[in-house]
Amino acid sequence: MFSIMKSPKIYVNVLIMKRVFSVFFALISTAIAGPISNFEQADKATFGLIVDGELTGSGFIIDPAGFALTAAHQIALGQANLYAQSIHLDGERLEVIALDRGRDVALVKLKDRKTPYPSLKLAARTLTVAQPIYLLATANYRHNLLLSGRVARTRGGFEYFQGLGHYVTITYVSANAPSGTSGGPWLNTSGQVVGMQMGLMHTGKDTQPAPVGVTYMVPIADVKALVDERASIRRPSLRIGLEELWEQDTDYRQHFPMRRAGLVVARISKASRAYRAGLRRGHLIVAIDGQRVSYREHFLKLIRQKRVADHVTLTLIGKNGPKKTISVVLDGI
Repeated sequence: MFSIMKSPKIYVNVLIMKRVFSVFFALISTAIAGPISNFEQADKATFGLIVDGELTGSGFIIDPAGFALTAAHQIALGQANLYAQSIHLDGERLEVIALDRGRDVALVKLKDRKTPYPSLKLAARTLTVAQPIYLLATANYRHNLLLSGRVARTRGGFEYFQGLGHYVTITYVSANAPSGTSGGPWLNTSGQVVGMQMGLMHTGKDTQPAPVGVTYMVPIADVKALVDERASIRRPSLRIGLEELWEQDTDYRQHFPMRRAGLVVARISKASRAYRAGLRRGHLIVAIDGQRVSYREHFLKLIRQKRVADHVTLTLIGKNGPKKTISVVLDGI
């Protein structure tokens, strides 16, 4: 009887090839299964939002009892004609439970029923830069399309929405999001909600905006308080829009030859307490409560750390004018 012994080199090569094929077939299986798991559940839990008979956006169910989330800018508290529309939800009435306008999130609820609603789980893990995520929403009146994107930055930002008259806390996503997707869920590959779609970046005039491939997502960590408390949350705000000094043209900057940084008041609500205190469009804010400010995000974080009706002291300069300070009581949104 003869025994044939495999050489160690051949044996090692066989093990390597087995591992290569295992990885290869795992990738193929993932591609066949799709970009996210539990897609069928996500599809059933996502709906189009109808306001006063018009399909305006999207929403998604987060609880078997029928609690759901959508973008607050699409609705008003006490909205009389608010419905969820999908092939699984045939125009079911929605009740507004709570709003967080500073996060642009609305908690709504479907009618009570005996059978549980299909729902999505909120992700517990934090996001990473370039992480692939997927938006499931009604895009240009096409129901429940799955769109792809990547997390562009994990550090939160603020974006001003002229229609709202204030800033919203957001996360930037590298993606295109057509109209009708506001309020739709952003999902990770496990089918869990990592955020909610609420807007997009564009260039050009407000009357002819051109998307640039960056969208705004409300991170799910920012909506958990609303979901847990089920009561409206008010956020502090000056109700102004800001631009950084280095964004301005030469004509504006020449009025401040000794200044290299600051925040320009680009928009202000005439109904705001800041306006009544003397703040005007074109003023350059250089400090808040004695702390110098150069970046929009830094300034807005300091504001959001306050409470509604708190006092803040702004140091500002007018064009060719002297430096002065004003005291402002923060509005609530």
